[in-house]
This record gives sequence, C-alpha cells and structure tokens, in this order.
Amino acid sequence: MGAEQIDNVARAVDRAAEELEQSSPQLARIARGAAEGTHKFSETLRDYDMRGVFREVNDFARREPVVFFSGALLVGVALSRFLRSSEDEHQMHGTGSVDPHRSGRPQ
Repeated sequence: MGAEQIDNVARAVDRAAEELEQSSPQLARIARGAAEGTHKFSETLRDYDMRGVFREVNDFARREPVVFFSGALLVGVALSRFLRSSEDEHQMHGTGSVDPHRSGRPQ
C-alpha cells in the first residue's frame, strides 16, 4: 500500500470521525487520533526507508497503544468496506460476455 493510499485511508477515517461526533464523541476522538496517526504514517512512508517506517510504527504503538489498535481496527473496517464495494461494483458492471442460453449470467 503506497503513501497516497494510506493518506486516503486517513481522510476516510477522519470523515468517519466527523460522522461520529454527534452520536459518540469519545469514539470520534479515538478515530481522529487514528486518522492523525495514519496521516503521519503516510508522511513517514514518503520520507523514510522501510526500517525507519517500522521503527516509527513500533514507537507510536508503544506510546499510544489504544490509538494504534483502534486505528488498525478502523483501517481494517475501512479497507474491508472499500474492497466489498469494489467487488460489488465489479459484479454489477460485469466483465464477461453474456450467454443468452444461461439466464444472463456473465461467463
């Protein structure tokens, strides 16, 4: 996953935090922290070699374990939703030819 994609995830988590602000301010605060950490990670990824990145992630996880694991959970949920919507979009548009003898299913 590239730095730009990670930054996109950070923006998505930040939007989720905005939506949570009214109904659950505490979760919104955790989500904002996760978005900030994810954004910083994307900047780090742009600036460091991989050893430096892993060192930074490790340090952040040690300093802010709740935010780190909450962020990991939110990133996982966001990624699964993205993949699911991409799969649904792919199925909706179809990629194969349609055989009129097989009830319209793509092949």
